[in-house]
Amino acid sequence: MARSEHPGLHVAHASSGRLRLRLRNAQEGDLEFLNELAERVGELACVHEVRITARTGSMLVLCKGEPEPVLDRLHELATVVASHVSTPMLRLQEAVHEANRRLAGSTRGMVTLDRIMLAATALGGLWQTRTGHLLPAGTTLFEYALNAIQREASREQDLEHEHETGRERAMHSSHH
Repeated sequence: MARSEHPGLHVAHASSGRLRLRLRNAQEGDLEFLNELAERVGELACVHEVRITARTGSMLVLCKGEPEPVLDRLHELATVVASHVSTPMLRLQEAVHEANRRLAGSTRGMVTLDRIMLAATALGGLWQTRTGHLLPAGTTLFEYALNAIQREASREQDLEHEHETGRERAMHSSHH
């Protein structure tokens, strides 16, 4: 990773005596993070002033000479910067996965989010057909439902095969 590239943070401008950094995907709550980062960067002897603009998620660093010592300090703080990277879709995916795990566990695998979506998609296709919208909405929903059935059947077939293979291994090892 180049010194000027940090997860979640990039150098917008660098010149002698001046460095502007911007958060990628700036959002609410970044002010606290920017203040923490500014405090740590401001500890450098070469730094005169650090200005934060929360609205744009940027930090202006005024320093003596070239900004290399500031970039070096940011490189040292990469774990702080990396811990602040905004990953809302990843967090959402993890939450959905956890909800699905709990749902499947509490229903002994009979109900999963995939199966709920399959039922909803099939019912949506039926509804679209019933209301006279077979093309394209009804057929699209039916196609999604059929693809989901195929994926689920393939997954179940793989699980069944793994179970049979494990049983064969157990029987084979018990005969020796």
